[in-house]
Amino acid sequence: MAFQTVIYHRRRSLPFTLFQFHWKNKDLDKLLYLLLIAGFIQAVYGTVQLIWQGNIVSFMAPNISHQGYGIFQQINLQASFQATMLLICLYALTRPGFKNLNIAGQIVLFLCLFSSTYMIAIAGSRVGILSATIGIVIIFAAASLRLKTSENLYHRFDSNHYFELSGKGRNNKILQ
Repeated sequence: MAFQTVIYHRRRSLPFTLFQFHWKNKDLDKLLYLLLIAGFIQAVYGTVQLIWQGNIVSFMAPNISHQGYGIFQQINLQASFQATMLLICLYALTRPGFKNLNIAGQIVLFLCLFSSTYMIAIAGSRVGILSATIGIVIIFAAASLRLKTSENLYHRFDSNHYFELSGKGRNNKILQ
């Protein structure tokens, strides 16, 4: 009973412990890229299982079902993990840090994007495909909303700046 209480309180305190860190955008980008590299390794592991079905490398688990499930023991887990990696990759593409990334980092990001998409498609998991589809719709909707908001702010600033320079502003005595 005491062990269950400790576990319960640890689960509830985890988000609060994460909020104690003061994350900078650069640190968040590094964490996202680290997760993406882990997803890429998992996708390569699953692809190797698909290619060498009979003569699998000795350190890999035997592939009895002839599916690329990676280190997970069920294909739905692999598809859900790769759907999460796909969404993290799309989010990383829309972050401002992507523009400052060198060409090798951009290539790795696109490799992660294509490998996670490939593994979701090969898995044939309805859960993975559904979660990736819903997540892509949400990410694109949020990105378009953010783009629309930033364009709206730009046009608002641009029109105010025009009125102030042309003498047609609110505080101009010519209009009063």
